[in-house]
Amino acid sequence: MAEVLEELLRDEGHSVVYTKVEEVLEPRPGPPVEEVVRSEVLVRTLKGRGIHRFYAFQAEAIEAIREGRNVLILGSTGAGKTEAFLVPILDEMLLGDPSLSVVIYPTKALARDQLERINAYTSGVFGLRVATYDGDTPEKEREMLFQYPPRLLVTNPDMLHLSLRQSPRFRDLVRSVSHIVLDDAHVYSG
Repeated sequence: MAEVLEELLRDEGHSVVYTKVEEVLEPRPGPPVEEVVRSEVLVRTLKGRGIHRFYAFQAEAIEAIREGRNVLILGSTGAGKTEAFLVPILDEMLLGDPSLSVVIYPTKALARDQLERINAYTSGVFGLRVATYDGDTPEKEREMLFQYPPRLLVTNPDMLHLSLRQSPRFRDLVRSVSHIVLDDAHVYSG
């Protein structure tokens, strides 16, 4: 990035009006996963993915979510925000909480990308079904979703808005949601 900026500054055909370089700070280290996570299955899964220790902000967010508090996490891409909200949700599910959690992404594409990441944590765990619900979800899968509800539902604002207005079955499905996550929030108008 610095090379691109230097090249633009040397180019007489361009004029840079304003620059700002933000320093990227490494998050403070936090406790080992086994001190935070209650489910042995999740501890093994995290370690299998190379996560042996949380950042301090992740451990603080996990504790706050467990306490039922609303949490806002700001951070750059790849900083570990997903683990900060996903770990307490999966931990509760693995310890027997039967309720549904809903994770909302701004677009279908991002939701489907993140679904793969979430599935990496949940694949092979019996009874921990994750599903996506968007405009591309086939009718057969939607029917399965209502007959055999997932434990974690990944969707987007448009589908959520439409379904809450038009589908009594969807309203019944989300009536007892334990967690609602807005991941990668954007500002919309209109």
